[in-house]
Amino acid sequence: MADPRFCTPSTPSRRNLGAEAVKIAQLLGREMMPWQQWSIELFTEMENGKFAYPDATMVLGRQNGKSEWALIMLLLQALGVPESRTFYTAQSLKDARAMLLETWLPLLEASPLMGTFTTRQANGSEQFRFVNGSTISLITSTSTKAGHGI
Repeated sequence: MADPRFCTPSTPSRRNLGAEAVKIAQLLGREMMPWQQWSIELFTEMENGKFAYPDATMVLGRQNGKSEWALIMLLLQALGVPESRTFYTAQSLKDARAMLLETWLPLLEASPLMGTFTTRQANGSEQFRFVNGSTISLITSTSTKAGHGI
């Protein structure tokens, strides 16, 4: 793995959700790539009971595992924090819908997580709803109201 060109150094003394992310990946039948593991550990470092970095930016080329990384991050929140509302977006709502229903849904249905969520597939209200009340929904990135008031 190549080292990142620019990055915030990790703080080894801080708790992070790296081990939980590995478990989720294993439930999905996946093994995280080194960059995925490293970035999740960094992005989920905790300080005083909250994420140390409330905002994080990552830039990678196409076809490097970002969507799988995003699913793991969304599941960390949805499974770990009852009643949480998380959102996924892509270049278009059509692309986001395809990711949710054609890529992620089969992964979840083939995993031990089956039975812990229901799926809403109606156009415009696509969502995974977990038994703990958490949701993973789609949001458009092109709307001027995207993400406001959520």
